[in-house]
Amino acid sequence: MSLLIFGVVANLGLTGEPRMAAEWRIPDLDGGEHRLADWRGQVVIVHFWASWCGNCLAEWPALNAAHAAISERGGRMVGVALDDEADTVKAFLNKHPTAFPVWFGAGNGWLWSEQLGNTRRALPFTAVFDAGGRAVFSQVGALSWDELPAIVAPLLTRPGSVGTR
Repeated sequence: MSLLIFGVVANLGLTGEPRMAAEWRIPDLDGGEHRLADWRGQVVIVHFWASWCGNCLAEWPALNAAHAAISERGGRMVGVALDDEADTVKAFLNKHPTAFPVWFGAGNGWLWSEQLGNTRRALPFTAVFDAGGRAVFSQVGALSWDELPAIVAPLLTRPGSVGTR
């Protein structure tokens, strides 16, 4: 089974040399500020998206389901909206609620996604950080959200806990 999971993970973009998460300061939609480093010690999925992105909208229901499955195992997920205006993101979220937090990446969001491997500047873009804060997986474009729990599972120690194997 672990060989199968490794094959899926390797096929989807797990890198051999993880990159450390930057000390980005990412605003939320209410003016607060967050850092990925605050979640160090936990597996974190960062999903870059925008309200105008058709593929982002199409995968929205699956994002909520993936968030539920991952959070049950102790992982975290955050969306980083790359819209130009916070009000646009708020309006989108009023129509399409989410269970995971959404931060506002206007300004630096594209740069952050590029630092994680999104050199095409395409959306959606997803990165997975291990408990040590290293980016160990990234994918440009739509992701099969049914497969994400299998990607994250090897990074978690056991159900309901955080850490690495």
